[in-house]
Amino acid sequence: MNLRSFCLSISCSLLGCITQEVHDRTLVLTDKLSVNTINLDRYITRLDEQEGLKNIRELLTTPSFEEAWMYLPFKKEWHEVGKKEKIYEDGKRASIDHDINYELRLMQRNPEVVRYHFHKKIPEQNHLTDLLERALQRRDVPLTKRLLHEEIELLFGNVFASPTDMATMIEYSRIAPENTALQHKVCSEQGVVQYELTPRGKVNYYPLKQDARITMLEQRRKEALETFFADAYPDIVQRSAIDVLQEFATVYSNGDLEVTFASYK
Repeated sequence: MNLRSFCLSISCSLLGCITQEVHDRTLVLTDKLSVNTINLDRYITRLDEQEGLKNIRELLTTPSFEEAWMYLPFKKEWHEVGKKEKIYEDGKRASIDHDINYELRLMQRNPEVVRYHFHKKIPEQNHLTDLLERALQRRDVPLTKRLLHEEIELLFGNVFASPTDMATMIEYSRIAPENTALQHKVCSEQGVVQYELTPRGKVNYYPLKQDARITMLEQRRKEALETFFADAYPDIVQRSAIDVLQEFATVYSNGDLEVTFASYK
């Protein structure tokens, strides 16, 4: 038995074995959540949900790629499931793929699963905030309104699941075993957003192809943003970010989607 096979067998025995079907990546126990871009190993971390969220908040403060996990509440285990992590040349966007085959095995073998990933802060936000403060000081109403709209759009894009995230959630919900309770969450510096389909949403979105889902979800996001801004301006300037995010989650939710925002405990 070579070293890699030995590590795999030890990892499986320690974890109560997720399997002999895992051929591609060695299972490695770690004491903290981390970003894994090499993807030769698969990191598994035994922490409860709140401890894991503390680790994610630490990762949000460092310049790095994004990462994804499946959290198993019954076992208090975090399984790293991200792959092909990427930061674009402009430094403003990041992307990550998910190991759907491994995730499917976890969903088939666990009664409750939470899908987690996180969004890094967009550098433009700090610059926009500075410009907005100057516009407010000058009482330049047209400029203030335009900059505020841009800042809110960036904030919501950073905090909430993207249309692609939403479409991925829909596909995972569609293929998940009926007896598995599946949740979807995204973390940012501000807090945690949970996003799910309602029963009506399943009827409307399940038959669609992924591109059609993304198109519909992009339109829904645009409508929610415009509705929120029209109702919230100009009082939004005086409100806390947490209050704004919680209200937008309410606006974003409709008969098809259920979106909630919660700040960290």
